[in-house]
Amino acid sequence: MPLSPLDAGAACALSRFSGFGAARLRALYQKTGSFFAAASADRITLLQAGIPETQTDAFLSWWQPSFIEKDAELLAAAGIRIIVPEDETFPHLLKEIPDPPAFLHVRGVLTADAACIAVVGTRRATPYGMEIAREFSGHFARAGVTVVSGLALGIDGAVHEAALRAKGTTWAFLGSGVHPKNLYPATHQPLAERIVGEGGALLSEFPPGIMGMKFLFPIRNRLIAGVSLGVVVIEATERSGSLITAAAATDYNREVFAVPGDIRRPTSAGPHALIQRGATLAYTPADILAALRLNKATPPKTTALSQEETVLLAQLSREPIFLDDLVRALRVPSADIACELSLLEMSGRVRSIPGGGWVRT
Repeated sequence: MPLSPLDAGAACALSRFSGFGAARLRALYQKTGSFFAAASADRITLLQAGIPETQTDAFLSWWQPSFIEKDAELLAAAGIRIIVPEDETFPHLLKEIPDPPAFLHVRGVLTADAACIAVVGTRRATPYGMEIAREFSGHFARAGVTVVSGLALGIDGAVHEAALRAKGTTWAFLGSGVHPKNLYPATHQPLAERIVGEGGALLSEFPPGIMGMKFLFPIRNRLIAGVSLGVVVIEATERSGSLITAAAATDYNREVFAVPGDIRRPTSAGPHALIQRGATLAYTPADILAALRLNKATPPKTTALSQEETVLLAQLSREPIFLDDLVRALRVPSADIACELSLLEMSGRVRSIPGGGWVRT
């Protein structure tokens, strides 16, 4: 059952106190029965909930009852709701991890039993990494899988874009608040609005007003791993946050997949290290779906191909091919091929890439 506006405002306000992490917020909720009651708890109740004495005194000195109404109004104005693990839309897998969130700030649509795959990687992605991110994420989305990532530059952005382009569902877990003014990076605000507008969701433990800061990202990375059946790492340096996500996935008994890359590139070091430590080498997205037993869960919708489309599709592979090459190979006018490519792209069978090339999905 959704929290009342005042209970949501209290939860949001309590999360702003630096001494209350997820575990302490959960303890307060369980002790008092609601965040509104927790916000007005006396010293004895706070101590009985397991809050250390120094933190209890600091909280009582900091707290003001007006915080509740202020945050309730802020949440309502931004279309942000707060869900607790008891809520029917709270993702089931997140309840199973040893350090679950006390609640989530959400904009968008959630399905508690959604089958999720996380796809993550470096912000400084190569064209190869971006291409693989789009290919894998588009394939997952067309198979009915919810594609999860962190809305960062590079791989994450390509992941969300590809899922939307495939008319699928994507969730973004943020290392900031989900309020439009807090989104990080700011350049991805239009992408974030598309995610919400096209049936996906933005999620965060952090309240509105919290901007993206380096120390917050590892905290949110555990949620990306926790909500997913498997985590796919595409390009990451040896100290990449993506490896934190992979480590959390291992701790939570989730599957970890790594895409191999050029051994001379620093961004290949992370996936290769994961493979050395036992991660599954990710060769095709279909292999990942099969490993997670998702390949037959929700098969993609298909439509019959014309003879011309069938012949054209046979010319494409995972290696880029350009329009001029197709014209020479098929001896068909470029306008006709361009039209057929557009139809194949709309059906999700092919995808254009930067520079004018085309690949089979």
